[in-house]
Amino acid sequence: MGYNKLNNQKPIWLRSPKEVDKEEYEKFYKSSFKAAYDDPQKWIHFSLEGSVEFKALLYIPGMLPFELSKDMFDENTRNIRLYVKRVFINDKFEGITPRWLNFIRGIVDSNDLPLNVSREILQRSRVLNIINKKLVRKSLDMFRDLASDNDENKYNTFWNNFGKYLKVGVIEDQKNKEDIIPLLRFWSIKSGDKYTSLDAYVDKMPEGQKSIYYVSGDGKEKTKLQPVIEKLTSRGYDVLFMIEALDEITIEAVRKYKEFDIVDASKEGLDIEEKDEDAKRKKKELSEKYSKVTEYLEGELSGLVEKVVISTLLTESPAALVQGAYGVSPSMQRYMKAQSVATGSDAMSANMINKAILEINPDHPIIHDIELMIENESNKEKAKKYSLLLYDVARITSGYEISDSGEFAKRVMSLMMRNVNSFEETQVVNDHKNPDAKEEIIKENIGNAINPEVL
Repeated sequence: MGYNKLNNQKPIWLRSPKEVDKEEYEKFYKSSFKAAYDDPQKWIHFSLEGSVEFKALLYIPGMLPFELSKDMFDENTRNIRLYVKRVFINDKFEGITPRWLNFIRGIVDSNDLPLNVSREILQRSRVLNIINKKLVRKSLDMFRDLASDNDENKYNTFWNNFGKYLKVGVIEDQKNKEDIIPLLRFWSIKSGDKYTSLDAYVDKMPEGQKSIYYVSGDGKEKTKLQPVIEKLTSRGYDVLFMIEALDEITIEAVRKYKEFDIVDASKEGLDIEEKDEDAKRKKKELSEKYSKVTEYLEGELSGLVEKVVISTLLTESPAALVQGAYGVSPSMQRYMKAQSVATGSDAMSANMINKAILEINPDHPIIHDIELMIENESNKEKAKKYSLLLYDVARITSGYEISDSGEFAKRVMSLMMRNVNSFEETQVVNDHKNPDAKEEIIKENIGNAINPEVL
């Protein structure tokens, strides 16, 4: 009695890529990875021959897989299916890909692993190490193809879905870090509603710019209002936005791109001023001229700021808060605070956070007003309120949280009431300047004077 082969169809990953069409790849992806409503964004089908042989088919999902939406490193995710000589072994082996590629879906079929492969065997396997390197290289090839595509929206979709994984790759994968960095995308002051890459940033740098600058903050719209950005935009420089805690950790891991240092614009001593003696002399003269103001502010803001200094770089804002060279940015402070609350630890101690430095703009009318208040003894209380309000506003615009919102509200209301009273007094004066209005006021006063009810 003979046997008839009922299925002559080879598994899709064992066939030549030339024999498989787009519909077959998409159908296989949906059926194999339970993605009925998700079309893969891109795939790569390849084989390796030589001392180690295996065939593989990798996919970039069209959207973030559901199980990764709550935990980007979900231990139960099944992203790569391992076969040995066409026999399915497992889909939860660690080490086949690094965790920053946790979102990639695919099949690996090796001829060089034993059928009774275990987790321990895999951890010691030279074959697995070779497979891992090849899968990473092919994944990077897919990402680069998307980035070089003329359709910018394709890479934007990929970045919005999986950009955070590439950021983790920069932090954790030192071997492939330099290949991942060009794939990073950021918002910037000049990019508007589009992303920019570090390559695009460097290509558009004006002559004389020696560093790549960034600021961190809470969201794009809030970040672009930070006063420190004025220091750079006034010279035509672009500024990258780091709007998540992970962004800041990632850019710290990069530090330098090509020959340019990557510099936090919100740190003290931003070195973009002219090097000539005139610029140095001007800053020294302004520091001496406004020494009473800086000394007064340091006294009134004692315990709130480390020091108060003159800045010749601010253009529109009266003041800005910056951190020292080893200070912690406001967004990182919020992240650390949230982590402390989540873990129930007391890691967010005051000693971990340096006091910020208040930079003031000597050309701003508010600074001139405070100077006049300081000189007038009768306005000392008013000067104190203005100083605290100046600090509060600098704190908000620089991305920090207000520590005492109640006191801040009182100071704002006090200022508003003073403006209302000033407006009413002005209206009375203007009314009296009007002859008709003045005559009406006189008649009204005379009438009141002879009215027994008023008396």
